[in-house]
Amino acid sequence: MQPAARAAAIDHVSGHHQPSALIEIRNSNINRLTTENDLTVGFWNISTRTYTPGGTPVNAVQVRTRRTAESDSAGLGTLGSILSKISGSQKLNYTPDAVAAIPALADANFSVCVDACGTECTYPNICTIPERKLSLDSSGQKMDSSTKSRYAYTSLSYPPGDTMSLSNLICMGMPPKEVCGKEIYTIRDRDDNALRDMESVMYNPNMNKANKDYDRTTGALQGWWVIAPVTDCPPATQENSHERHRVTKYALIRISRICATGTTGCSQNNTAFDAPAAQCREDNGLYIDAFRASVVEVQP
Repeated sequence: MQPAARAAAIDHVSGHHQPSALIEIRNSNINRLTTENDLTVGFWNISTRTYTPGGTPVNAVQVRTRRTAESDSAGLGTLGSILSKISGSQKLNYTPDAVAAIPALADANFSVCVDACGTECTYPNICTIPERKLSLDSSGQKMDSSTKSRYAYTSLSYPPGDTMSLSNLICMGMPPKEVCGKEIYTIRDRDDNALRDMESVMYNPNMNKANKDYDRTTGALQGWWVIAPVTDCPPATQENSHERHRVTKYALIRISRICATGTTGCSQNNTAFDAPAAQCREDNGLYIDAFRASVVEVQP
């Protein structure tokens, strides 16, 4: 029942107050509010803005505090006496409840098709897979076979314009966005400009370091964890035009390597980095080796 989260919530809410204004929280380690329990953990649905006690994935906590006239340890004290006189009541009870949530946010500048998640990996498991190369191909006979590996680039918002290009958005490391249940614009960019920028960010040791796995002995980069929006996967109508797709859920993905030929990305920031030559060999593309589907999903 998330004991660490419960303990942190109790410590934060209780605080250090004068005896006349103590707040009482009862915790019996269950996920429903009762006379003996004032704390639950559960799922906050960002699209419907509703909270489900005991729901998964757990991303929220609900707390009910007690300041009651009957409680010697958590009464309203002198304040209660004043308020009761104003209201005309002999006793004044106050038991508000609130929900605090940390919902998942997308931070990847690419989206994947719903088929990429498959059915073999269920939440909350993180599944390792044989290294898979994601593909921009959406035409011809390859379309069906590449559906689970197809991806497209995205700014996670409106199409980039002249004042803020997709390259700048990637290289500046824009903050994560709340896009679940919303429409985003995607593009395929056959020239691999976005791929080169993503490669530079992945191998930049100063960017997004907390979400990267490093070998403890050699210090070599082993993977980069990102949260990618998941959309439907129709074929593109035009190669280099933006398309609107609704995000149905998120996927936590580990990028194992990014290899792109040509000019090094993010050169406009003087922070250009390439993947180690030995890691890429003659390969070119975006590769993943682990994922977890349904970090959060839009409810029907």
